[in-house]
Amino acid sequence: MKKCIICILFFILLLTTACTMNNSNNSSSNNNYIKQASADTTKLIGTKSKDLETSLGIPYSAIYYIDSNKIKYINTEDVTLKSLEDSISVIATYKNNNKENPFLHVYFEDGIVKNSISGDYNLRTSKDFISSNNLTNSDYKVEFYNHKGMICKSDFVVSYAAKEFFGKSISDFNTEFNLNSANFIASTINNKEKLYFYPLVPHKQHPDKNHNYPKYSSNNNAKLDTVNPVNNNLSNTNKTNNKDLSNYSDSSVVIYTKDNKIQSITIEGKDFVLGLINKAFSK
Repeated sequence: MKKCIICILFFILLLTTACTMNNSNNSSSNNNYIKQASADTTKLIGTKSKDLETSLGIPYSAIYYIDSNKIKYINTEDVTLKSLEDSISVIATYKNNNKENPFLHVYFEDGIVKNSISGDYNLRTSKDFISSNNLTNSDYKVEFYNHKGMICKSDFVVSYAAKEFFGKSISDFNTEFNLNSANFIASTINNKEKLYFYPLVPHKQHPDKNHNYPKYSSNNNAKLDTVNPVNNNLSNTNKTNNKDLSNYSDSSVVIYTKDNKIQSITIEGKDFVLGLINKAFSK
């Protein structure tokens, strides 16, 4: 009887191991196919967005087009854009190891690749590349820029920033912190209203350790590593050293603008969620 039980258990173990190896081989084979297909972009059509990201990683940048009617039955308060990929249109851009075609652009509809093209960065917004109908029906557009918009947490005081930058342009804010872009930029389709999202990164993880603080009237006695109103010299804010600095963030700076003028600056959670759009654009 014991021998019979042992044989049965051994047989089950063999089946489990075989299935695991088969799944692993299938996954590896799928990843290799996608990487090879990126050279012939037409082969990517029909691929699932999740499979593509597994093979190619987080995109260099992306544009999300959101049609409110398609997600009206979803509680979007704490939903991230990643969770909505099966319900919206997305243009994802990846860096390509090819001097002649430095970027790979992939257009998704409802989580499935509908078109892809290699070439210059500006091709991502080509009218021949994306479906104009889906864009016309969209209510919001959200742009994502990987590794961009990181602010050292010890340099930021929201009460000072709100007072200093109210009524100014987002360019004034970015210039003060030496930023090229926010991490996320959400906007209404007419671009009248926008929302800018900047992850706050702890000082220890910030790539620029040599902070040089300006002498504001409220900051005459500032010392390194104390809380200061604004740091004017974050020369390497967007330098990542191959690390995703947003993983170290536990909060973010969110700026709302209307007619290109800053209306509010707040501290929010670490993730860009659709609740931020609902809150800002319903004002």
